[in-house]
Amino acid sequence: MDNKFRAWYLSQEDKLTIAKLKKINIKDLMSADTIIKVVSSGINYKDSLALTGKAPVVRKFPMIPGIDLAGIIEDSNNPFFKRGDSVFATGHGMGELHYGGLSEYARIESEWLLKVPKQFSCNDVMSIGTAGLTAMLCVIGIEESGITPDMGEIVVTGATGGVGTFAIMILSKLGFSVVASTRKIYEEKHLIGLGAERIINSEVFNGTPRLVDKETWASAVDVIGGGTLSHIIAQTARGGVISVCGQIQGINLNTNMAPFILRGIKLLGIDSAYCKKEKREYAWGRLVELIDLNLIKPVITDISIDEVLLASNKIIEGKHKGRYIVNI
Repeated sequence: MDNKFRAWYLSQEDKLTIAKLKKINIKDLMSADTIIKVVSSGINYKDSLALTGKAPVVRKFPMIPGIDLAGIIEDSNNPFFKRGDSVFATGHGMGELHYGGLSEYARIESEWLLKVPKQFSCNDVMSIGTAGLTAMLCVIGIEESGITPDMGEIVVTGATGGVGTFAIMILSKLGFSVVASTRKIYEEKHLIGLGAERIINSEVFNGTPRLVDKETWASAVDVIGGGTLSHIIAQTARGGVISVCGQIQGINLNTNMAPFILRGIKLLGIDSAYCKKEKREYAWGRLVELIDLNLIKPVITDISIDEVLLASNKIIEGKHKGRYIVNI
């Protein structure tokens, strides 16, 4: 094990977040029972907010960002794992409260770890990462609420982003009619290729929503929140379900009780960061079955650890589709 290694290190000066790629020592890592040589990580919207300081994502400084990581066990106190095992982890406060995956080494709790499926490499699981897990949990919530393909269309917002990409792929594979909502209409061919049946301009969700609108959607996967979610609530059909997992437009809603009382719709909050291990294992089992790795390769951009901050800025500016995978 190298005594010194590189990690993205976030500090705070005069309430400003400073991100630097610097060398640290293994003893500088937070205490936990397992040391991992990180092979691969990813960058999602939340990581980008942390790295750029655009939102108060980090709750403890200094911090190593990165909510996902995959790598090789160097040492563990847990007898279930042995040196050389390929493992991965997502969520659990990594990059917010506990040092995360944008580092050449990580020390985390073995309880957070899953073994990399035999069919996948470390890079493969990071290609899916938190985005894919969140999308799968959204779909599981829809399934468990009794929504079936014959009930109508499912709208997926933020369709060119990580969660949107995987939600479209999974729902399509399960036989649902998927409508992709995006402001990037020029990505229509790409979204149809993922499995969407048609595309709508996300601007249709602008303006003030009606108290109750035309029944349009059997269900929805929403990563946008705010006004977009307010419109979708008003347009969801009787007995419909909306899986909610993001707040890009904000946390406030302009809604009322009518859609819930008159149509019996449900709003499901999806938390992938701290979901129970049993559900996490089940979701990853489904992902192994449903995700075509060849289909996601065109939406994966591989970068080095040196390029992390540049990539984060592109994500914040909306100049990237799909996922960045960091080869460490």
